[in-house]
Amino acid sequence: MRLRSAVTLLTLGASPLVAQTWPVDEGTFVVVKAGAQGFTESFKIKHGPGGLITATGSQTVGTQLTTTSLTTDSLGTPMQYDLRVTKGGAQQLKVHAAATGPRRFTASSSAAGGEDGMKEYPMAAGRSVILEPGLLHQLFFLPLGGRNGPVQVLEPGAARVSNAVLTLKGLDNIRVAGKPFTANRYSLSGLAAEADFWIDNQGRLLRVDVPSQGLSATREEPPR
Repeated sequence: MRLRSAVTLLTLGASPLVAQTWPVDEGTFVVVKAGAQGFTESFKIKHGPGGLITATGSQTVGTQLTTTSLTTDSLGTPMQYDLRVTKGGAQQLKVHAAATGPRRFTASSSAAGGEDGMKEYPMAAGRSVILEPGLLHQLFFLPLGGRNGPVQVLEPGAARVSNAVLTLKGLDNIRVAGKPFTANRYSLSGLAAEADFWIDNQGRLLRVDVPSQGLSATREEPPR
């Protein structure tokens, strides 16, 4: 009897850990761009223990494939990042970066032709985010923590740092794959290509527009 009771207690004590799950959002953007070939970008964003967030993405444009993996804190401050670009199966660029201190983010890269490099980026917790040019799902990280105003954008693939301004425009009613959603509309200015994007009250990125490029991206299916 005592043994059965002990086993029951252990099972009950372990079950919350076994059953514990974390919010996940995943989907695919179908991207239309004026005067250019359309493409897709698939992503998966997972919230984990300790406030950590992981995001993986895969963008296919013709024969070019870009894959990323990013881990951040709850405010989107980058902790670790990997980027790989191939074209026709041949590697064009590979980047690995990690936080090397509270105010530093260090990236090592190798490009086609055997060009290797290393760059250190200044980083401010709660204000710095990674946003590679052309990658859409990384816009998810900008409004975290109620961020609105100046933001420091790290672009390890392009080996540069930019300053931008995030502005909350207010609520919009939009449709995603035929389903109505109410979402916050944001604009990002100060970069080479300014963007508008929509995030719902569950933090899911629903749509992205880049007017200067004639680019519009909507999810292939409504988020679940």
